[in-house]
Amino acid sequence: MPQNDTASDPDGAEERTALRQLIAVATRLDPVQIELLSEVAQTMLRQVEETINPASDFVTARFAANFRNRLLIHHATNEAKLSKKAFEYAFKGACEADGKAGLITISDTFSGVDVTIDGIRFSLKTEAWKGIRADKLAISKFTEARWIQQFFTLEDLAREAARRIPDHLSQYDRIVVLRARDVSATRLLYELVEIPRAVLGSVAALTAADFTARTAQGSSSARATFDGRPAFTLRLDGSDGKITIAGLQMAFCIRHASWIIPTVAPAPEDAPASVEQGLLSPPQPPPGD
Repeated sequence: MPQNDTASDPDGAEERTALRQLIAVATRLDPVQIELLSEVAQTMLRQVEETINPASDFVTARFAANFRNRLLIHHATNEAKLSKKAFEYAFKGACEADGKAGLITISDTFSGVDVTIDGIRFSLKTEAWKGIRADKLAISKFTEARWIQQFFTLEDLAREAARRIPDHLSQYDRIVVLRARDVSATRLLYELVEIPRAVLGSVAALTAADFTARTAQGSSSARATFDGRPAFTLRLDGSDGKITIAGLQMAFCIRHASWIIPTVAPAPEDAPASVEQGLLSPPQPPPGD
């Protein structure tokens, strides 16, 4: 059964208007377009297992309903997990559906703010590699860092990391990651997870003694701690000039919401005749007109 947000439309007036508009559009489509539209609509009827953190300050019922259906629409025509840029547009769209103002950064290479929502700057990341773990998070490209190739000693790396990474973090207010992993052959789990900036900012306390000896490619890594506990591994990639966050303990993060999406459709069910007749019959004037 579909999951509907009826709280904002208790008498169904908005839904009836939307159905009339949909039918008016459908009558103008060619057979191929109608087939594709039907495929998307059938996908949106799939049952989604949804969990929302009641303490979340941005995953409201409206946000969740919009984002959930965007995931379903994506998988109506795609087997691949949602990409980073697609996530940015889905996040912005869901926030706008909740009445917020959204602004997206168009550039694919900009390493700072991805989306601004009601003046709050978000950095959005995705994690969908095959080795994803439930208890640990990784960011394969936290930010570009060509400067790694310009310094040679561990003292240099520690000093520059402690200066440059907090400076990069200051460019945005919040970091949200969309994680995607297979939970079975026919189900896909999406999680919206927030990484507190303070956790990543703990790199400011790293010293040269925390970093491993540099490899032949100039790479090095260090284990960062937060609140006295191991938090993650900071990897400075000298070959690609980028910074990777590995093994970030999920215990430090905030799980805002999760959705388990069926990737294989169940056998289609025939719609009741009353529903079909209601959709295909011409709109009736409201009582009293």
